[in-house]
Amino acid sequence: KKKKDFLEIGAGEGFLMKAAFKKKLNVTGVDFQKDQIESQNPDMLNFFKMSNPYIYLKKDKKKYDFIASMFVLEHLREPIKFIKILKSKLKKNGIIIISVPNDFKDFQHNFLKKKIITKKYWIAPPLHLNYFNNKNIELFFKKMNLKILEAISDFPIEILLASGRKNYLNSRQEGKKAHQTRLIVDNFILSQGTKHSIDFYKACHNVGLGRSMIYFLKK
Repeated sequence: KKKKDFLEIGAGEGFLMKAAFKKKLNVTGVDFQKDQIESQNPDMLNFFKMSNPYIYLKKDKKKYDFIASMFVLEHLREPIKFIKILKSKLKKNGIIIISVPNDFKDFQHNFLKKKIITKKYWIAPPLHLNYFNNKNIELFFKKMNLKILEAISDFPIEILLASGRKNYLNSRQEGKKAHQTRLIVDNFILSQGTKHSIDFYKACHNVGLGRSMIYFLKK
């Protein structure tokens, strides 16, 4: 049986590439630098291309069954152009996987209204040029003529801000504790099995929780 082709734009440390490789996919990862993947997953370097992704995609004549781009869209000056290019590289019935932070969502605005937080901590210029939440990104995908197959969020770590404890945003020590809490809860949820885990993270997404979102899309 012919292997399916997987492309990741913004491969970073290479963990998603490695997961796809373990699933017997033909993997290719592209990023500006190789330092991260060289440090974390050096065994993936044979499948990695160090290049400006726009230049690589323009030269690459191949089409793919899966194209992933995790935490890239928020950094781009031309997100519409980028999505159009990804669509052009997709095989028939292929799937695009996009993840972005979940910002300016109702949950965050509620914290501001209740004065649990005093600033919009999710604003991060000049690194983040675009801000998406579970409402506006779906309008964006509709404009781009992409069908949403599935959407999930990650662990809603921001609920810890409402606990009455010291704000983890302003304390490195509290930040470490918040991260440990997330790991404990995430690992427990995952231990309940794939279906229950996905159901939980889908529910988080549907009510606008989760610090980030993952979308599975097709033309």
